[in-house]
Amino acid sequence: MKTHMGRKNIVVTGATGLLGRHLLPILKVDNDVWAISQNPPEKESVTSVCWVKFDLAGELSGLNELLPDRIDAVIHLAQSPFFRDFPDFAQHVFNVNVNATMFLLDLARSSGCTHFINASSGGVYTFSDHLLSEKGIELLPAGSGFYPVSKQCGELLVNAYANFMHTVNLRFFFIYGRGQDAGMLIPRLVESVRQGKEILLQGKEGLHLNPVHASDAANAVMKSLELNESHTINVAGKYTTSLKQLGLIIGESLNVEAKFSIDPKQSAKDIVADISAMNTLLQKPEVELKEGVFDYCDYETKKK
Repeated sequence: MKTHMGRKNIVVTGATGLLGRHLLPILKVDNDVWAISQNPPEKESVTSVCWVKFDLAGELSGLNELLPDRIDAVIHLAQSPFFRDFPDFAQHVFNVNVNATMFLLDLARSSGCTHFINASSGGVYTFSDHLLSEKGIELLPAGSGFYPVSKQCGELLVNAYANFMHTVNLRFFFIYGRGQDAGMLIPRLVESVRQGKEILLQGKEGLHLNPVHASDAANAVMKSLELNESHTINVAGKYTTSLKQLGLIIGESLNVEAKFSIDPKQSAKDIVADISAMNTLLQKPEVELKEGVFDYCDYETKKK
């Protein structure tokens, strides 16, 4: 693909994932995009996008030859599909979240990048009864999951390059939307409700969370490209819900009674993001939780 005058060259990893699919159509309007994916679409569905077939978990030395000499921004969204499979696939997760991040950071530096956007996770926090703020985060304790630990390592590497470009770590909280992988939280809850299975709650309501719709997450990425300083920013929804409330919304959408079981011996472990920095620096989330869940359920129902 030829670079157009006045347009920026932007490299996106994980381009076929949920967030990538929402991001590319709006990103390509004013930019030339190099979308890296291990399994790119057979037919190019988005114009102004050059698909690059490449496995970020493998040898990386040939990647720079597939990309333009000048890169204005890198958006690193890639995630290992084995993020739950520790320790069997620890090396694969490490390669994508740490090794590839390091490679892309140095590529960005040498290619004249002004921005490096890294998709991190709300999992870098420990559960808390309070809103989770970007300020004062500590290293995860011993025994923490390998995936969030690898994400925290990636964040530290990104921060180390802040003297060379604007680096932005976006900590996403429970992204959801049409076409999401069946193994993620909201798809799993939808299928449980659909099949009449009980949702296990810790305490009466279960954990509290504020999921973010993929369109709001994509808009947050777009706005982060306009930042003129380095930041770490939570990206979550504007509505805080409980696992029980979420199940009831899903049941209403499917016209099915949601069923629950309660573990009275366990108290809920909440993971609710403080989004004041997101609201100020990026853009306030717009999608109402009920609207987003209804849209997802309707889309999945029509597929069946």
